[in-house]
Amino acid sequence: MSKKRYRTFSHTADLGLEIFGQDESEIFANAGIALYSVLTEIKKIRGRKSWDIEAEGHDWEDLLVNFLSEILYRFDTEQILLRQIVILKLNPRQVAARGRGEIFDPSRHPIKTGIKAVTHHQASIKTTSAGFAARVILDI
Repeated sequence: MSKKRYRTFSHTADLGLEIFGQDESEIFANAGIALYSVLTEIKKIRGRKSWDIEAEGHDWEDLLVNFLSEILYRFDTEQILLRQIVILKLNPRQVAARGRGEIFDPSRHPIKTGIKAVTHHQASIKTTSAGFAARVILDI
């Protein structure tokens, strides 16, 4: 059985993500995949092309929100869908990642949930006995 990377939870009119990982890099990669999994059926995304994603923040939580916001912005403006994300550089103020995927095709990528924004409300990254866990709330 594979290790759980994330789960969703209800939050008023929003949707929460709880993300799991062995370290901060895995948290960021899994968070990006979780966001795409909320948007569409990730198994239908083909890894045809690579894109670089970068973000900056004031601390880990701000960086995670900004990273996911950049991913959402790239979907909204360039229609990029990623099925794999590799973290290339990460510190509490900066993340650089490379993702593989393809351009959104409405005939193959049904939108499951529209996401308006990634919020700072209750954003957290904490160490756990199993590694790390993070929480982010999506405005849907």
